[in-house]
Amino acid sequence: MLNKNIKKWAKEKMYLYELIEKYKEYALDCYVGRDGKPTNEFKSIRQVLSQLNDYYPMIRASRLRPLKVIEFRDDLIERDNTIETINDKVSRIKRMYRYACEREYVDSEVFVAVNSVTPLKPGRCRARANKKVNPVDWKRLRAVLRVSNDQLQRMIRVHYLTGMRPTEFFEMKWQDLKIQNDVALYVPEDHKTSYLKKKRYIVFGPRVIKLLGSNQRIGYVFKTKYGTSYNKYSYRREIVRACERAGVEKFTPRQLRHNSATRFCRRFGISVAKELLGHETEAMTRIYVEDNVRGLLDYARQAV
Repeated sequence: MLNKNIKKWAKEKMYLYELIEKYKEYALDCYVGRDGKPTNEFKSIRQVLSQLNDYYPMIRASRLRPLKVIEFRDDLIERDNTIETINDKVSRIKRMYRYACEREYVDSEVFVAVNSVTPLKPGRCRARANKKVNPVDWKRLRAVLRVSNDQLQRMIRVHYLTGMRPTEFFEMKWQDLKIQNDVALYVPEDHKTSYLKKKRYIVFGPRVIKLLGSNQRIGYVFKTKYGTSYNKYSYRREIVRACERAGVEKFTPRQLRHNSATRFCRRFGISVAKELLGHETEAMTRIYVEDNVRGLLDYARQAV
């Protein structure tokens, strides 16, 4: 009975900032890439927990209940975060309390209470919805290709044809490619779901292999002028500058993946598109696919 009371007293005494420090140590072990560095998910966890700690600097961990989570969420809305961003942040807080419950830092009722906060939904809250990412129209893409140097042209075309995630694309190395005649298989060392011990298979056909063609098949397939790999900032900057030279509306590398998703889905169906894009679910693939109004109109002419 005495031990039980001591445990209960310890749970009630733990401060939120102490729980945050313990969870960050745990997350640092969980969310680490093959290069030994923390992943972007760990950085996102660290960011939201820092915001939570600033908002509630001196409360007990057991005192974070639904109304306090909602109050923190309302502050995120006032700071102009989008619905998706806010839901992701609250989800990370819920994960921390699952961890706390497993290790008996808080009672199970605290965990259940925190997880009772429902996600925000578009049209039912004050937070702004995420802006829909659309594919790049071919006219704009062609204008950018005309003013780009040889390497940027090849990069954009390869990205457009394969639909790789930007990180998979610019971290591609020759040693990761298995080329056999007119087809190739690319198995990236590190990717979005690598922490789940899943392999990501990306296939290339003759057009892509021709665009990759190089006599110096060592290191990164696409290198900067300094001989290093591109990153999401340098690659995006190159595209934005090309858009400015062409005098067209700017687009981002992410939009090229949406081009591929739409093309894959229309040609091969959503199941194949899901595998080509490396998505876990078909629902995720549908987010990337452009609304097929033209296809519906063609169907109407034939069947309705």
